[in-house]
Amino acid sequence: MSLLNLQMLIQELCQLLAPKLTERVIPVEKKVLATLWLLDTPECFRSVGDRFDMSKSTLHKVFLETCTALADYRCEFIKMPETVTEMQVRLQTTDLLALYLYTCMLNLRLL
Repeated sequence: MSLLNLQMLIQELCQLLAPKLTERVIPVEKKVLATLWLLDTPECFRSVGDRFDMSKSTLHKVFLETCTALADYRCEFIKMPETVTEMQVRLQTTDLLALYLYTCMLNLRLL
């Protein structure tokens, strides 16, 4: 993803989520960025909180609040496949995801 696309995504998410995110002390953009960082990296709440100048508990609250707001808009972003091509792509990605999850579980010795 290019920097321009990322900036557009963050701007759109901020506009969309601003009414849903209640606490106004922390800017909406900072909440969205911290949540995206947590979702994208394997870092813990403490290290991400340090990166975004938040305590671990504040970051946890922000993360839950932002994810809940994103979940409220899930129908706008997640669509079921309607054409044959879309279904084929979904099946391919589902197979890859299943393989990835299986590999992760093997590495964690969950199987």
